[in-house]
Amino acid sequence: MKTKTIRDLVPTDVPDILEMYREAFRGYPWFEQLSPETVKERWTSNSLQPDFRCIVVSLDDKQVAGAAWWNSMDQDLLRQERGEELATFATENFPGWPLIWEREVMVFPAFQGKG
Repeated sequence: MKTKTIRDLVPTDVPDILEMYREAFRGYPWFEQLSPETVKERWTSNSLQPDFRCIVVSLDDKQVAGAAWWNSMDQDLLRQERGEELATFATENFPGWPLIWEREVMVFPAFQGKG
């Protein structure tokens, strides 16, 4: 049985994450046929955000099975990315709270539904 580990991203994980991203968006509900260039652009855009963090689930500390990434943001960045309505909602309902934007949570399709 393979050992599952949750750990911080290391640079050697990025090729697996890019492939997982491409596979994940190929299926339901997006059905997008993303080019490697588009996937890399999306990853780069996310990974360069302020306070970017990523964790991975690896099997036997080698094969990446899943990942999640997020970053903190301020009201201005939230407004730029998602518009005035969401920024106003966050400000009014959670004043003074730090904002965390969960960018992606994904699992390689081969590992989905396995617990």
